[in-house]
Amino acid sequence: MVCIDLDGTLLDDKRNISEINKEAIRKATNNDIKVIISTGRIFSNAVEYAELLGLNTPIISSSGAVIGDLHFGEFGCRNIIDYDSCRYILEVSLNSDSKISFSSLDTIYTNDFEMKVLLDIVKMKDDTFRNTKISYIQKYSQWDEVFKSGTVKSDIRFKKVADVIKIKNEMAKRFEVVNFTATNLEITNQGVSKGKAIEILAKHFGVSPNEIIAIGDSENDLSMIKYAGMGIAMGNAGKIVIDNSDFTTETNNNNGVAKAINKFVFNRI
Repeated sequence: MVCIDLDGTLLDDKRNISEINKEAIRKATNNDIKVIISTGRIFSNAVEYAELLGLNTPIISSSGAVIGDLHFGEFGCRNIIDYDSCRYILEVSLNSDSKISFSSLDTIYTNDFEMKVLLDIVKMKDDTFRNTKISYIQKYSQWDEVFKSGTVKSDIRFKKVADVIKIKNEMAKRFEVVNFTATNLEITNQGVSKGKAIEILAKHFGVSPNEIIAIGDSENDLSMIKYAGMGIAMGNAGKIVIDNSDFTTETNNNNGVAKAINKFVFNRI
């Protein structure tokens, strides 16, 4: 089984998947290797990349909060953050110098107008965002309906790194919290991670950890990199990811995924 992150890993900096990476994935699937997308993106968007790659395996999305099947919907895991916890996360964000978003299976809700505009522009230009809904929340009272709809992950964007450290330590008492970037926190229920999601799929398919390769670049990839028998960091990964990986491949702009698959699946240098 090969588990692959999207942003900063399979996708280059322009959000494209190179033909070399596509070919390596096709070759792996043709040789009965289960290729699993494992991303922080929402389920509906991850499905679009799975379709682009011709995959028919379950998809890990929202950093492990959702395990979904391309053809039949949810595979068996949708870890919803309860209403009171959503309220708490929102209050912490509103009391700090930050912007927040919550995501469900197919919608990103945000009070960050700049993020809303950016996502709308990307959606117009990028066909892989066709099933992603973006909702701008202007009023405090609107969050009630959002939280009742079933959210699985929250992202908080800060202006200062110092604020990130403070809020991360506070949030970690109640939630699973990882840095996506130096100024961005991803928040899910405790016990939710890409590593746990891979463990669930590994047991389902009867695959042992030493038969798994996991490839990623960010802190939210650490759990799957540590769980896999072969954890691979991208050349553009952060130091903490590289230090906890078994091998470092090329960058996301230099077909690092294909080079890792060719080296460790097909023994081609």
